[in-house]
Amino acid sequence: MIITAFRGTEPTQIKDWLTDGTAPPTRGPDGKGHVHHGFAEALDSIYPDVLATLEEWRTNGQTVWFTGHSLGGALAMLAGARMFLEEPRLAADGVYTFGQPRTCDPTLAAAYNKGYKNRTYRFVNNNDIVPQLPPEPFYTHVNALRYIDSHGRIRESMLNLD
Repeated sequence: MIITAFRGTEPTQIKDWLTDGTAPPTRGPDGKGHVHHGFAEALDSIYPDVLATLEEWRTNGQTVWFTGHSLGGALAMLAGARMFLEEPRLAADGVYTFGQPRTCDPTLAAAYNKGYKNRTYRFVNNNDIVPQLPPEPFYTHVNALRYIDSHGRIRESMLNLD
């Protein structure tokens, strides 16, 4: 098993804050839809290393998993999308994100959801504002929400909470 974990925004790193705030859309992986420019740029800066490492280490059929928190969740989702759309032989077996912001438009989300059906889990804590940013309608989330309510219960929806 190969696990690639992407870190979230570090409060003392101005570069991370600039990445989070650079929200104009840019073309998505393989020309599918659009993504948050700052997140795409951050992934572009490390993607060649991620790709080379997976090509080097994935030699015996190991499963590959991407995970991340906050900004790292956005990068994990985008890395998964890019691998699935551009390097299918290296596509991840699953993606787990925690507190991921909205990362892409509905077109890319649909392509991602098709490729990662039942292989993505997007955890959101009830008090976390980050998953509500950047605002809709242009940016959206991929499927597979796992909502942690105020009682610590994991739900598949934010609706009908007692």
